[in-house]
Amino acid sequence: MFPEAEVIAVDLAAPYIRWARKWQELRNITNIKFYHANAEEMSWLESESFDLISYAYVLHEMPADNAISVIHEIYRLLAPGGTMNGFEIPYIENLVEREAYTLFNTWGHDWQVQGVQGPEPYMEEYQFGTLLMETLAAVGFSDIEYTPYSYFEGIYIAEK
Repeated sequence: MFPEAEVIAVDLAAPYIRWARKWQELRNITNIKFYHANAEEMSWLESESFDLISYAYVLHEMPADNAISVIHEIYRLLAPGGTMNGFEIPYIENLVEREAYTLFNTWGHDWQVQGVQGPEPYMEEYQFGTLLMETLAAVGFSDIEYTPYSYFEGIYIAEK
């Protein structure tokens, strides 16, 4: 779509990176570099060197402290005026609805307790710890927007 753009892709899952590189090879795409890395710490990438950072379904898949570290790293990497675009689980403002949403997605299980887990074990951390809209503002993002997409996801956009 943007053959002149330099695209950097990062994922914590090595099998996904292998698959993505194969996909790239099969399509003869040369402007994407895939890295197996942890998005919490990407010091090997230059600060303020990205115009756009886009992610999908990342922050709700980890404890809140880790998600907040990723948000800080996104902010560090974005150039002034750069945009963060996230496709993520909705943050529900109404406390009763948020608790119900959390119970629905965790089946009432705590991820820190060994045993059966619900389909989204870190949902409580995300909904009550990450507090995405508030954290984006606290880190320094501005023009923060959330657009609901469905019951399970929405689009977050913020500018550095």
